[in-house]
Amino acid sequence: MAETHTHGERKERPLERAVERLERAEAALGPIHAEEARAEHEIEEAVEEIERVEEAERHQFTIIVNGRPKVVAHKKQSYRDIARLAYPNADFSKYLYTITYFNGEGGREGDLVEGEIVKVKDEMVFNVRRSDKS
Repeated sequence: MAETHTHGERKERPLERAVERLERAEAALGPIHAEEARAEHEIEEAVEEIERVEEAERHQFTIIVNGRPKVVAHKKQSYRDIARLAYPNADFSKYLYTITYFNGEGGREGDLVEGEIVKVKDEMVFNVRRSDKS
């Protein structure tokens, strides 16, 4: 690819020099791009961790119970806590409360039964129905 001159000297063509410079520059950038990607990933993970910690430490969550917003002071809510939000004078000896939820942490949804606890998040939705135990 090099030209030979009458004195036996070799002279590289301008295109070859430019291509070689480009290849050297790309090779030099490779580790920099990898480091940049690693740093961006670490930043994303740190931001997510900060958001998780802030939400866990926060002491007020607005959840929706039977279509109405309710503010609770603790992230963990029991079956009885949720039933009382729907029915403030809940009588667990006389009534059975059927509780379903959706839009929970990680998109969770399901049923909440006596003895269970659920971690709430803002805008989590609960539907509570009351029926006689008889």
